[in-house]
Amino acid sequence: AARNGLTLQDVKLDPGGGAVITAEHSAPPGDDSAPLPGDYAAISAAAGTGRQTVVGYYDGKNAPKAEPGDKRTYARDSSGEVVAEIWLKNSGECLITNSRGTFELEPDGTFVINGLRITPDGNATTAAGVSLDGHSHAQGPDSDGNSQTATNPPTGL
Repeated sequence: AARNGLTLQDVKLDPGGGAVITAEHSAPPGDDSAPLPGDYAAISAAAGTGRQTVVGYYDGKNAPKAEPGDKRTYARDSSGEVVAEIWLKNSGECLITNSRGTFELEPDGTFVINGLRITPDGNATTAAGVSLDGHSHAQGPDSDGNSQTATNPPTGL
């Protein structure tokens, strides 16, 4: 809907015991989120006679996980199941997760990608415990029959 030169999104609500109402969806700048059917809405009077605005929603299907001081944002599929989340924890940890993997920035600056840990000094260790620090591979002759020396980890990390 367009009102006073602004593009607004209206939502239809059934407050119970009467007619379905239309209210303006409102959210903080930069938050482009729409509710799903079945979400509960908190409404308030809006500017203009008889207008109302939704000031927040409650997802009645998924229990909250955030602790005091956390900020957690998540996306849901059409059935309401959480499919992706960004969770900023009060410990300083930042976590991004979907059904295929996880990105995590730990409070000490260690970056973890699906179990691969990269420390602030650049050392990388896999979930299987393989580390670039002191890790080498024996290498046989190449396709021309030239013998090769063992490979070593990168230096200067």
